[in-house]
Amino acid sequence: MSYTYSSGSNVVTPASTTSYSIIGTSSAGCVNTIPAVVTVTVNSIPTISVNSGTVCQGQNFIMIPSGASSYTFSNGSATVTPTVNSSYTVSGTSSAGCISTISAVANVTLLTAPIITASGGVICTGNSFTIVPNGAVNYTYSSGTNVVSPVASTSYSVSGSNTLGCVSLSPAVIIVTVNALPVIIANSGSVCSGKSFTINPSGANSYTYSSVSNIVTPSITTTYSVTGTNSNNCVTNVPTLVQVLVLLNPTITVNSTAVICSGNSYTISPSGGVTYSYSGGSNIVNPLTTTVYTITGASAQGCSGTALITVSVQPSLSLSIAGTTIACEGESYTLICSGANSYTWSTGVISNSIIITPSTTTVYSVSADGGNCLGSTSHSVILNLKPIVSAFSSSSLICAEETVTLFASGANTYTWSTGAIANSITVIPLVTSTYSLVGSDLNNCINSAVYTQSVDACVGLINRLNKQQGAIDVYPNPSNGEVTVSFENIIDKPMIELYNYLGQLIIKENVIALKTILNFKTVANGVYTLRVISYNKTVFTEKIIKQE
Repeated sequence: MSYTYSSGSNVVTPASTTSYSIIGTSSAGCVNTIPAVVTVTVNSIPTISVNSGTVCQGQNFIMIPSGASSYTFSNGSATVTPTVNSSYTVSGTSSAGCISTISAVANVTLLTAPIITASGGVICTGNSFTIVPNGAVNYTYSSGTNVVSPVASTSYSVSGSNTLGCVSLSPAVIIVTVNALPVIIANSGSVCSGKSFTINPSGANSYTYSSVSNIVTPSITTTYSVTGTNSNNCVTNVPTLVQVLVLLNPTITVNSTAVICSGNSYTISPSGGVTYSYSGGSNIVNPLTTTVYTITGASAQGCSGTALITVSVQPSLSLSIAGTTIACEGESYTLICSGANSYTWSTGVISNSIIITPSTTTVYSVSADGGNCLGSTSHSVILNLKPIVSAFSSSSLICAEETVTLFASGANTYTWSTGAIANSITVIPLVTSTYSLVGSDLNNCINSAVYTQSVDACVGLINRLNKQQGAIDVYPNPSNGEVTVSFENIIDKPMIELYNYLGQLIIKENVIALKTILNFKTVANGVYTLRVISYNKTVFTEKIIKQE
């Protein structure tokens, strides 16, 4: 019913294997004489040990305990991945099932993993890119090397380890962008020698020329290279070639000098080109002074050359003709031309002078050669007819020793054979006498006339009565063109006629009164012949003068 334990209690905690005795008392109060012996075997409590250590960030640390048959880890597993420095406990159970009373502690020190940084970049097609990472001492590249040459935009990863041997938790990822190279197109062409050619490329933002500038002036056919840089700073890896063909300029030839006379023109005749332009505007020039003209000739290809011509202007010939400008009928004169070297007259005479006897008003022209200049001039000679000089008497019949007046007409000045210079002279001839007269007009043209003065001895009265003027009288004489014809008796059917110096009848009138007025104002000044005719017989003749 009740028990007594040698240990004093049924709960014992032996430190080593120990035997305990138990005495029981029945309900009757009887105690066994032989106690029951219980041996409690004490198994050793395992002593656990475990490794401490270091681990790189992100890496696993494996705890390896010892001292027991099985282990219990505070984090549930022997493999830990600490994020900070950590301590882990490990307890163990022996094969006897004893559990360590003291846990082993594993101290894990966390080593920091490197953080890798790297920058991507941009390259042009065909170029290389060098990856430059930071954060570690050793690196591993997905491309195998840090120098890459992608043909298209590509991503690369970089891992690194530090001096502790820790590897980066995550790689650095970069992108290398590949920009296309510019494709340069440039114009080839041709240019005339000495001219400039402009290279006009396209396909880039800026260009570099083997000629330094895009404006070239090659002396021979030349090939130039052009490279370009686009907005991404990519430069063509193969330059574009431009060929500039140099065309020869035409050689323009023209007379270097020419001489013309002032007022004349000169025709420039160049050669060597297809078309021409002239600094004077035309190939026909008419300079006032000596002038240099530029001729520009173009070839079929459009190239041009120039030539110069000096057109010297010589003074025009200054020709003059000396000689009379007024000629008298039947007279000869000399005309003399000066101002040149040689002369040809319109009459055909080759000389500087000619002798003329004009029969009418005439213009004489002369062509002259002065060496460089030709010229011509003319000279007009007005022909004046000789004055029709006539003389008449105040009385056609006089008696010896009577005074009579002789009149001159038809000229301006008169010289009589008596030596008198006058329009009229008074003479007292003893016998019938002839007087000569030379008359000169305003142009100094002369002519002559003679007058025979009839003289009668007048021995008897009958001779006086038979004189014509006794029966017929004409006055005034000279007149202004109107005279009175007076008759003492009307002759049977008389007729008055007036003739000019050529003998042409200009007036014819019938006489109907003792005094008849004859009007001839409409005719020219001069000497006229008045006749009185009866039955076709002249009964009276008188010279009359008209002057105003």
